[in-house]
Amino acid sequence: MTDHATDSATPAPTSVDFHFDVLCPFAYQSSKWIRSVRDELGISINWKFFSLEEINRVEGKKHPWEREWSYGWSIMRIGALLRRRSNDDLDRWYERTGRALHEEGHRPHDPEVARLLLEELGLDPGLVDEALADASTHDEVRADHDRVVASGGYGVRRCSSPTRPSVDPSSVSAACSVRC
Repeated sequence: MTDHATDSATPAPTSVDFHFDVLCPFAYQSSKWIRSVRDELGISINWKFFSLEEINRVEGKKHPWEREWSYGWSIMRIGALLRRRSNDDLDRWYERTGRALHEEGHRPHDPEVARLLLEELGLDPGLVDEALADASTHDEVRADHDRVVASGGYGVRRCSSPTRPSVDPSSVSAACSVRC
């Protein structure tokens, strides 16, 4: 195993793409870890979307973007709209939404709960309706999802960086490669 931290031929990453589905508890736990890595090493996190609904879709069933409301997909559309405004807003939203679901037992995939969580963060609860009315949010979520699938991703918590397109889990953490 190569120790990339001391390997001078491979520059240390300064940013990482972190693909997630809000509904995945493993991705949420890994997001807590990657935030601590960010704080310790000063890297930036580029939050990206990955749809468990789409990857696990049964043939003959509608794609999540073909439904009026789809649990994971629709809340990622809110995230896409937030990311346009600020990656920091997306980070705060994902942390709060993930905590609400995975630690507090709330249902952020319910539009009313999604609005309340935005309001808690000092963000406009109308962003839920705005995201759903904006068809291009489908495109953004799908582009992120398709990108990670094309690179061999199947489950969430996939990390990559510009210097390491598919980060070796042994050099970062096994958490980046575990599937939901």
